[in-house]
Amino acid sequence: MKSELQKGKRIGQVLFIVEGEKTEPNLIYKVFSGIFGYQMDRLYRNGAYRVFHRTDDLHSKITVINTEESNIQFIDKDNEFLSRMFTMLIEDYQLDIDNAAIYYLFDRDSASNTDETFIQNMLSSLASARDINADMTRQGMLLLSYPCIESFVGMNLLENSIQYCRIKGVQSGSDLKRALHEDGLLANNINEHTILYRTDELFRSLEMIGVNTENEAFMNSLDHFAENNSAIYEWQEAKSKESQQYSLLSLMAVALLDMGLIKISE
Repeated sequence: MKSELQKGKRIGQVLFIVEGEKTEPNLIYKVFSGIFGYQMDRLYRNGAYRVFHRTDDLHSKITVINTEESNIQFIDKDNEFLSRMFTMLIEDYQLDIDNAAIYYLFDRDSASNTDETFIQNMLSSLASARDINADMTRQGMLLLSYPCIESFVGMNLLENSIQYCRIKGVQSGSDLKRALHEDGLLANNINEHTILYRTDELFRSLEMIGVNTENEAFMNSLDHFAENNSAIYEWQEAKSKESQQYSLLSLMAVALLDMGLIKISE
C-alpha cells in the first residue's frame, strides 16, 4: 500500500466539533494549517472568533468549535449551545453549514464519555461528514480516540502503536499523556512524513481489529462509516472489559482520508 499527500486540494468548508479547548485545536492546526496550509478559524465557547494562518482560498477552510462542556452528551441534536454556535457561524461568519463536511472528535476512556448507549446511538447517527442524518437533522461523522486525542500523536510516532497502552500499562487518557511525554513523543514532531506513516499504522491497526482495509472497500465505507465505526468501538470495549485498557487508536486519521488529503494506492 502506498500513501501520498494531496497538498493544495480544495476541501470546501470543513467544521471540527471538539471537546477540548487546547489539545484538539492545536493538533488540527498542526496538521491542517502547518502541513497542508489551510486557513483555520476558531469560534471559542465565549463567542470570541480568531483566524489562524489566513489564506486567500475561499474554497478551502477549516473551522473549529467546542461543545458546551467536555462531554460527548453535548453533541445531542437538541443542545441549545451547539445550535447557537451554528447560528453564529452561519449569520456572522458566512459558514455554509449545510454544505460543510462536519467531524466530531471525542475521547473514549474509562473516566469520560461513559454513556455506552448514547455513544452507540451517535456512532450510528453520525456516520457521514456530508450526508444529513434525519435523526440528527444535520450531517457529521463521529471519530473517537481511544483513550484520548493524544493517541493521534502516538500513531504518528510509534511502531505497532496499537500495543502501546498494554506495554506501558496505560489505563486512562491522563496515563497516556504522561507516558507519551516521558517517552518524548510530542505533537511538534508530527510532519508530513509521520502523517504518511500514520496512515499505514491506521490500516495495520484496523486490520488487527477486523475491519476490511482493502482500499476500495474501506474508502467506500467512509460514505457511511457506521458499521466500521461500531465494529471498532465494540472491539475496544471488549478489550477494555478484559484488561481495563483501551488499545491506542485515534480515528482523527480517518478525516484526512475522507477529505481526500491522503491518496491510497495498492
